[in-house]
Amino acid sequence: MKKFFSLAAASVLLLASFSSCQFSDSAEDTFVSIVCTTAQASEITIDSASLNGTVQLSNAKAEQAELWFMIGQDENTLAESGEKISAGTISSKGGTVSASVSNLQAQTTYYYMLCASIDGKQASGEAVSFTTLPKPKETIVTLTTGQASGVTCFIAKLNGSLTVESEKQLSQSVSFLYSDSARTVEELKASGKKVPAELTEDGSFTSALSKLGSNTTYFYVACAEVSEKEYYGEVKSFKTVDLHLEAVDMGLSVKWASSNLGAAKPEDYGDYYAWGEIEPKDNYDWNTYKWCDDSKLFDKLTKYNNMPDYGTVDNKTRLDLDTDDVARVLLGEKWRMPEEEDFESLRTNCTWKWTQLNGVNGYLATSKKNGASIFLPAAGYRRYGELENAGSHGYYWSATLFLNLPEYARCLDLTSDDFFVNHKNRFFGFPIRPVQIN
Repeated sequence: MKKFFSLAAASVLLLASFSSCQFSDSAEDTFVSIVCTTAQASEITIDSASLNGTVQLSNAKAEQAELWFMIGQDENTLAESGEKISAGTISSKGGTVSASVSNLQAQTTYYYMLCASIDGKQASGEAVSFTTLPKPKETIVTLTTGQASGVTCFIAKLNGSLTVESEKQLSQSVSFLYSDSARTVEELKASGKKVPAELTEDGSFTSALSKLGSNTTYFYVACAEVSEKEYYGEVKSFKTVDLHLEAVDMGLSVKWASSNLGAAKPEDYGDYYAWGEIEPKDNYDWNTYKWCDDSKLFDKLTKYNNMPDYGTVDNKTRLDLDTDDVARVLLGEKWRMPEEEDFESLRTNCTWKWTQLNGVNGYLATSKKNGASIFLPAAGYRRYGELENAGSHGYYWSATLFLNLPEYARCLDLTSDDFFVNHKNRFFGFPIRPVQIN
């Protein structure tokens, strides 16, 4: 039988009986009584417990006293073949008895009884049982690196999922590592760029990447930390779209890009940007707008404002080229966003035809000066996480603030019936048609 390890303790407190047996001896003027009571076990774990009982004595000297518990898994053979666990000694008054037993099996029922030998006489209590606790389930962590989505020339969204099966509440955090050169987990850990992610209730998480290189392969891996232990998914890759951006000379003051920023072809919508922001996002609102001081209203503008009623006044009326002009930031110093005057020049110096290019609605603008043309798809706009009016309207940001109401910026507004320079809320997500400086 497996050996158990014990640590015994006794006290002089008398308790009421649970299950007991007694021994008595009579002489001419002496009656000796020994009553052993086996009490319920306590401090039960998956592999240990405290065995408890009481001994009541009458007319005993307890000069030679031995206390023990018999424990085993078979109640019927407990007295004969159970394991003996010492419980120390006791005073002549009796008292409580306990012994700690370990090295038990998890989720197993044990029987035990208290026994005593005092002054050459023996007694034992009735058998009592307890069941050890089950082993806690092993924590199972499943981390998956998902396929990248929304990949264009400059942006991509990384996807992953985390499932933790545990009986305990464990701390969890997630992120991604990515690189255009590191290809293994160890290499990504050493030199990859880390981007945080937020874990949702269903276990999914994402991170948006921006300012990527076009026509470039990137390697990435989902990462998780569960109760301070690190986990990594499978390394996957994606390739950004090749940027086929040509500068079309239409005989005007600037050359116009052949497609939208982030688009692979002239008819592609490309990426959407709030005015003065250089990264696409999921939700376009005043509350997420970079230059609005975390407000849902437009009266707390923090940059590009010429009126005190709308927030901080800096009298900036054109986007800062090197920081807030997304065409300059992504394409370099030869490119920028068009200004209001550039749109007016394009509008007045071209013939405009509402048409389709490979099934996509939009305008074909043909120069009156040299016959060169560009196609502007009716890409709609993004607001509150939704794409609206795609196929029927086109909106393109300029770099110019609308001076009469600084919550607005100037834009090119296209419908099947008209094309004109307009102004719209700065938090809207519009495509960008870059221009190249002559």
